[in-house]
Amino acid sequence: MLHRIARLGLLVFMLGLGACVTIVAPTHHAIKEAAPLQVLQCNLLKTISATSPFYGVFAGSALQGVKQKLLNEAAEIGATHIVFGQSEVVSGSTTQHAQAYLCPTPDTNDKPKNDSKDSLV
Repeated sequence: MLHRIARLGLLVFMLGLGACVTIVAPTHHAIKEAAPLQVLQCNLLKTISATSPFYGVFAGSALQGVKQKLLNEAAEIGATHIVFGQSEVVSGSTTQHAQAYLCPTPDTNDKPKNDSKDSLV
């Protein structure tokens, strides 16, 4: 009987831990993760950060959750690329920093700036 109660308690505990995980729906369809050298020709839109209250053994899933939040925020402000910076896992929270960029697309990058044949030389 005691063994059953212990198993039931463990099951309730594990279900409780599963409920602690934050799920953020992805909305970042076109956001590309980039390295700093890949965004040299891009416009920095905003430096952003997100924090989760989870840390320790939950740091991995917490980091994925905050990265998802950052991707969603970057999409909301019209970014095309994101550069993830330093993450901080400390006692009490997990924080991720990033920079959101707007980069030229290939079709806008190849167009000439001035189509006029009468441009000054």
